[in-house]
Amino acid sequence: MTDPGSTPERGSLARLHPIDGMLLRSTHLERIQGYAASLSAALGRAGGHGVVSGYRVRLDPVKREIAVDPGLAVDGQGRPLLLEATATVDLSGLSPGPADLRLVVATRADVPFGQEEIYGELCGDPVGAPAPQHAYVSESVRVEVRPVTVGSVDAADLTLRSQVANAWFERERQEARPWISVDDATPLTARDWADPPAEPRPAEVPVALLLWTSKGWVLDTWTVRRERVDPPARRGWESRLGLRPWNVFLAQLLQFEDMLSDAMRRAAPRDATDEYVLGRLRTAHSRLSRGRSASLRDVTEAMDAMEALQSTQLRDLGIVELPPAGFLPLVPGRGSAEQQVSRLFGGSATLRFRRCPADAVPEAVEEARHRDRIVLSDAGTAVEILIPRACGREPGWVGFRRLAECEYDEPSDLVDVYLCTVGDVSAFVTSFLADPELPPVEWAMLREVAYPPGGWALPEGQEEIESWRSLTGEMAAVALTPSAGRLPLAAGRAAMLLDPFGRTPRGAMPDYHARVWDELDRDVIVLAKPVEIG
Repeated sequence: MTDPGSTPERGSLARLHPIDGMLLRSTHLERIQGYAASLSAALGRAGGHGVVSGYRVRLDPVKREIAVDPGLAVDGQGRPLLLEATATVDLSGLSPGPADLRLVVATRADVPFGQEEIYGELCGDPVGAPAPQHAYVSESVRVEVRPVTVGSVDAADLTLRSQVANAWFERERQEARPWISVDDATPLTARDWADPPAEPRPAEVPVALLLWTSKGWVLDTWTVRRERVDPPARRGWESRLGLRPWNVFLAQLLQFEDMLSDAMRRAAPRDATDEYVLGRLRTAHSRLSRGRSASLRDVTEAMDAMEALQSTQLRDLGIVELPPAGFLPLVPGRGSAEQQVSRLFGGSATLRFRRCPADAVPEAVEEARHRDRIVLSDAGTAVEILIPRACGREPGWVGFRRLAECEYDEPSDLVDVYLCTVGDVSAFVTSFLADPELPPVEWAMLREVAYPPGGWALPEGQEEIESWRSLTGEMAAVALTPSAGRLPLAAGRAAMLLDPFGRTPRGAMPDYHARVWDELDRDVIVLAKPVEIG
């Protein structure tokens, strides 16, 4: 008896089975080559698609062309895209409109070469000589520039690059269809957790993006380029689980760093430092103090540099959104790390500064890779600034990451607070502590308050009771607890509820008491106040 199994069928990985006496023809040799190519492609797909090395794109705005450096990439079908010489693409024939986008991709291109004479075919027509044919095919790479859209974006030059990157990253996230998402109400129990993610198989590899502005083309590499890092299964499951794949996080981080560097080089002059401004102003002051006229150039250049120092904010540089974590540059002479970073954000986020060993910063940045991106229009976003210790001097960079502001629902002791109005508070308390029955008075439920388990800190809900108590004069509190072992805790909570901040006159004690009441299932605090007369 054999174990049950399926019947195998013929697939694309089919090799030649040589037999003595077989007449080898071109179809047999093609089968040998086809088997090797299919095997190579299957192994290539197993490692995922993307750029392996090289493929840097350079824009020449004068010649209106791009040049792509040699490199190696693998497309979604597992085929290697080996670019062995610089490829150039002429952009002068394009007629772009406002906010026009063009995607630069590398794709497979077969180039036949090598003329060979054909001396006749078996069983073919012997009359006439066959025309020469190409005997070889070079598996080359073609770089193409294609139009692409990312949805609605503002065509303003200043923020166009940041807007396009944000829209591209968000579309990429949505196309991954994450299951763990607050935007999808599908129950987790309705998911097919045994169904593996689909394997994307694009025939080309994006290497750059071109954006048209009023000043010409702008090159952006990392909005669309993805490195070949993880196999499809890992990236697919990470996307489904709401995680950010490593090559996507890497692209978002590098896109921001590249865009920030370009913007800062254009915006801030090299001489915009605190020392430079003070030096120019001191020169002008020295001239005036000696009765001489100050140099207008000294004052003007100092004011220009001061304005550059104060206005270099991320939003002024055209950046409206940041990756969940990354790095920020610091410039010597422009203030402390805290001052420079605060100027960059300009109040567009809540900053928390922390100094730590330099080797801890990259690790902390990587830990935040799965968090949401930082939107600068939301001033409430908490961002942690990680300042590396640099042996008594200011470092040349800092790390940043979005803080995970989780609200922890810790277990708590719930206590019911009641109010009763009595004629004589002292007599009521004495009777209440001695009588096994509840006193015949009106009880009003104030509210339920929560204490830390086994603790007697200020409870949640204290503010409402405290604001009410301040209007009613003196009161007494009696804590009821189902267990004798909790009497000290119950008494302490009652005292703190009456007088949480020690407002009782010096030498006096809050009027609080405690007793066991075994019919209860949790603690109760009764506040007694005298009847108001008049």
